[in-house]
Amino acid sequence: ESPVIGHALRYDTALPVNGGRPIIITFWTQINQQAVYEHLIADYQQIHPNVTVQLVTSSYGDHFARLKTALQAGMGPDLFHMHNEFAETFRDFLAPYPTDRFPLEAMEKDFLQVSSHVTDSRLHFIDTGLMTSRIYYNTRMWHMAGLGPADIPRTWEDLRRVARKLTVRGSDGRILRAGFNPNGIGADLFTALNLQQGQTLFMPDNPARPIIGGPAATRSLAFIRSLYGPDGVCDVRLPQFHEALGSQKAAMIYAWGWASSWLDTNFPDLEYGVFPLPSWDGTVPPAWDRNNGECSMGVNKAARAERKAVAFDLVCFFLASDKYLAEICKSLDIAPSKLSLDANDAQSSEIIRRTVWPGPLPSFYNKTLSDDLIDPVIIDGADPQASLAATRNRLERLFAASAFRSVENRYSWKPPREK
Repeated sequence: ESPVIGHALRYDTALPVNGGRPIIITFWTQINQQAVYEHLIADYQQIHPNVTVQLVTSSYGDHFARLKTALQAGMGPDLFHMHNEFAETFRDFLAPYPTDRFPLEAMEKDFLQVSSHVTDSRLHFIDTGLMTSRIYYNTRMWHMAGLGPADIPRTWEDLRRVARKLTVRGSDGRILRAGFNPNGIGADLFTALNLQQGQTLFMPDNPARPIIGGPAATRSLAFIRSLYGPDGVCDVRLPQFHEALGSQKAAMIYAWGWASSWLDTNFPDLEYGVFPLPSWDGTVPPAWDRNNGECSMGVNKAARAERKAVAFDLVCFFLASDKYLAEICKSLDIAPSKLSLDANDAQSSEIIRRTVWPGPLPSFYNKTLSDDLIDPVIIDGADPQASLAATRNRLERLFAASAFRSVENRYSWKPPREK
């Protein structure tokens, strides 16, 4: 059996690492990916017993807060889990993938969306899987309300009607259980509703200028507002979307693929199912939503040369192998970006192929949509048009000052190439 694994990107397991001399490297990641990386490390250390990989895990928020502090202090781990919303934050701390180990041509043959991650002609990470949104619902509540498979909403108005059947109110009229709860994720829902109307996220002639406003945005915001109020299906005082579904204070939520892992971990007895997003008119829209990638690992530019070399060797072993990427996609319920892997199911494959990839959106994008638009309009009753204008102005300033340039008009409106 050949010691070489991989397809276009290849890894020779027979080659020694660090000249066979003992070496220790550190690797920080999120706790929800711990099992996959433990498997990866165990297999890698079996091939290279001279290498010890110290894995440290923490929650999403803690991981990136600690990582930012450590990297800015010139320290931090040799290898770390990345998320593309922090691409700008960590850009100066990321070592570029060596072109002799990770030839761009080979990477593009094996993975989707690679060239959209090229910065200054170099790669610093790629997508390991592609995630998008769907509707999660409590199957027990669904059946108790007399609903069946034929009641899966095809339009957003259908969803609102079904949500009314699932909403439970107290004697004072206050909502005790939301039929559909977008609390905490209204910014993402707003973006999806806009994309389904054919409105891109950025100006076609200016990839640094976001589009916020116009008829599509007005319609989307009006729909979200309609979910609240006296005859609505949700209350701002209820928990956030995923917590509400888990604690059975919501019957349906809009959420991304990571919610499956979160629900299974925190509410293992919850009976839930998923279905694709509705569209405005029940037909296939220009795009269902945007997608976002889970990222390959980042390597600390400040790491010692020998540790950096071992870190990149581990990354190459990870990306050349299919099984660890398949495990990550299964655990996070996302579509693989590696063309040698099959999507988890045919439906998710068709959905992901009709989603928009705008590029690695900075974290301030969703935060500004939430803080300046969704929360003021929904919670404080602010004027929608004034809030849209204020949000647009602030985002334009933020993007003008950032290095972000959208790739959406180069990548979004055509499906990825076939295997």
